[in-house]
Amino acid sequence: MLLENKRLCVFGDSHFICTRQAVKSGLVDATGVDIEFWGNAGAQFRHLAWRNDRIEPLDDYTAGRFAKTNRHGRRTLTAADFDMVLFMGCRIDLYRLFPELLHRRRTGDQRLSPGVERRWIHDFLHRLQPYHFARHSAASADSRVVLAPISFDTAGFDETIPPRFSEARNARPQERDAAWHVVQGIARTDGIELLRQPDETVIDGCCTDPAYAVQKHRERNDRTHKNARYGARILTTALDMLRRA
Repeated sequence: MLLENKRLCVFGDSHFICTRQAVKSGLVDATGVDIEFWGNAGAQFRHLAWRNDRIEPLDDYTAGRFAKTNRHGRRTLTAADFDMVLFMGCRIDLYRLFPELLHRRRTGDQRLSPGVERRWIHDFLHRLQPYHFARHSAASADSRVVLAPISFDTAGFDETIPPRFSEARNARPQERDAAWHVVQGIARTDGIELLRQPDETVIDGCCTDPAYAVQKHRERNDRTHKNARYGARILTTALDMLRRA
């Protein structure tokens, strides 16, 4: 008897494009998994809401925009329809905290207590509506909810790390690991599995290696978006998690 494929939905803002490109470019082995995408530009996230145990657009225009990115024309996203939902980017800009977070960890007189640091990160995440979509999705179904926040800014731009947080540039892998561990613990209490940015893609403390930037990122002044290689790294990790389950 043939086993049914696992079902994965990648939900995201413009940052999910790199995962679609990874699939189209053949950089991802999706054997045994049916992958769907559901997303749109970040501005459209203002027109989404959590209703009826699912993520719903607030108007027909937005529903149509999201439906165009999905091969089945889905106008809403219900976590229960999938074995896993990967929140890719989704306006969850956790990267903004890391320069200060790492700087404070490396500067004795500015270091936060573990409790204050955890509360700071917790409150930041809980102010973001898409994070609550992830929380509600995890609570509403047996499917797994995995979150890959927006990646660190690409290195080489002015003030990617603000001068006042200059010590972040010297952060070592184990220091990033400790910071990510706090974030993962917070997400875990909300039923979310957090995917930290792969350490091999990180340089200068908390910047992304330009090898993972979009083409002509300097000319386009795009420090934020990443290419298919980066998308493949994230998507492959999620697929491996799903297969192991």
